[in-house]
Amino acid sequence: MSKQVVVSTLPQCNFCEKPARYDSPVIVFGGTAWAFTCPQHWRAKRVSTQLGTGYGQRLVLPSEGDRIKDTEKLVPVPGVKF
Repeated sequence: MSKQVVVSTLPQCNFCEKPARYDSPVIVFGGTAWAFTCPQHWRAKRVSTQLGTGYGQRLVLPSEGDRIKDTEKLVPVPGVKF
C-alpha cells in the first residue's frame, strides 16, 4: 500500500468536526486504534511519523493531484511538539 489514498470525499475527523486527512493508528485510552484524523489530531495522537503499509495513509482528493501535500496550517496543540 502507498503513503496516500485518493478518496472521493474527506471523512470527518474522529476527534473533531474538521475534515480528516489521515487514516492511521492513534494512541487512545492507553492503547492503539485506527482512526480518521485531521492534521492536528494526527500529529497529537499518531503512533508513528511514518506513512505506508501498517502505518497509515494520507487522504487526498482527486483534484489535489498525485503527490502528498502537507500545506495545511497546523494549529499548535499544547504539550505536543511537531
